[in-house]
Amino acid sequence: MRVGRIGHAGVVVMSGKTRCFMDPVLFSPFEAGANRFDPPFRVDHAAARDLCNLIVLSHHHGDHFCPRSLNVLRRNCPVVYPRDAHLIERTLERLGFVLRVPLDPGGRLEIEGLALTATGSRASFPELGIFFQAEGRTFWNPVDSVIDDSIIGSVRARAPRPDLFFANYQPLIEAELQEDALGTPFPFATYSEYLRQAWMVRARCVVPASFGARYSDDWLNQRGIPMTAGQFLEDLGRIDPEFQGLEMQPGDALEVGERIRLESGGLGFVTLEKAEAGLDWRPDRGVPPLADRNPLGLDELPARVARLLDSSFLERLVQADPVWLEKLARLEVRWRLEVVYPGDAVEVRLLDFSREPLAWSAPREGVFAKLHTSVTASALIALEAGRINRYAMDFNHFRMVNRLYEVHRGGVSWAGGRSDEPLTRVLFAGAEERYVDRQVDEILASPSEG
Repeated sequence: MRVGRIGHAGVVVMSGKTRCFMDPVLFSPFEAGANRFDPPFRVDHAAARDLCNLIVLSHHHGDHFCPRSLNVLRRNCPVVYPRDAHLIERTLERLGFVLRVPLDPGGRLEIEGLALTATGSRASFPELGIFFQAEGRTFWNPVDSVIDDSIIGSVRARAPRPDLFFANYQPLIEAELQEDALGTPFPFATYSEYLRQAWMVRARCVVPASFGARYSDDWLNQRGIPMTAGQFLEDLGRIDPEFQGLEMQPGDALEVGERIRLESGGLGFVTLEKAEAGLDWRPDRGVPPLADRNPLGLDELPARVARLLDSSFLERLVQADPVWLEKLARLEVRWRLEVVYPGDAVEVRLLDFSREPLAWSAPREGVFAKLHTSVTASALIALEAGRINRYAMDFNHFRMVNRLYEVHRGGVSWAGGRSDEPLTRVLFAGAEERYVDRQVDEILASPSEG
């Protein structure tokens, strides 16, 4: 069995005539421009298409499930994905992939000597990892799965010592950056769990995996990416000096046999390009002001924003979850919305949830806003139109400051967070589906890319 790394989370597993591509993302930037490959690489799409004859999609996030990349590959490839991942299934159907294979955890598929068993995830959405078996060798790639001891135990019941394990090593603090953008302490607990899990798997060889990207906005790189693959292997070696760990660059391949041998550039269709400067985690550094560079070149932004906020958004807001609206009214939440336009013009609106009917007002001096949202005008319109996805919105075009608390005799207590932010609650719903559907519409209108 040979295992190659495309890059980021993309993997190729090869045995006999089977060439399985798992989570192939073949274009950079990706995630609607929010991320780019790190280190950078180039893919020969024609060679990738000729090689691939089986596809696995672990989950629906845009850095693992990319319709544009799937469009490069042959439509007669079987595609394995988590059962009930409806966005993936609908997209595959629209793109013309007819051999669709949904799997539950424990589900198994064998194609010409390569056996795949789906492993579970504790995530709140459909997600799977894959335990590969071929030629008497074993490889577990859980990708981003939220795993625990029971899931590890199910793998070790099949192979007490897997030959190869691709370990999640990067304790990303993306969610924390969405709220307040102040950075956080190093995520000790999450990183500790990643190390413990890697040790519990007891694999012959561990490769730090599932992450090979950097944010398009550099200030996020200083705050959101706190670990390196090399340090993870050093730390794992302190736990167990006898383990074998290897770093793989995009395009590298591993020959998994009696010995596990690294072949630099062995994948063939992936070419490593000149690396950028190394990432430096510095959450103490400043956050630049939000700016709208209008990357999609949208026109008439003030008028379009006014139509959105003054009509459809308010209508959807008053029809939202009544329990949530009652909570914001009880907490006397005043929400300050700041819309940033190209050229640094800013429009500020205030919405007081304790007053009926809900209506925008002009900002007033000295008003205490428990929620403050800043958003770029072009992204607000692009998200509603399906031209960017939720991820790109969060990290390139949106900031939130949260002071949601409740007062009681003992003091105050935290009363909510990102899920209570009104744009998130109302306007962002269905954003991923709109973005994927628009991508597929464009592919079907011009299917020759690749």
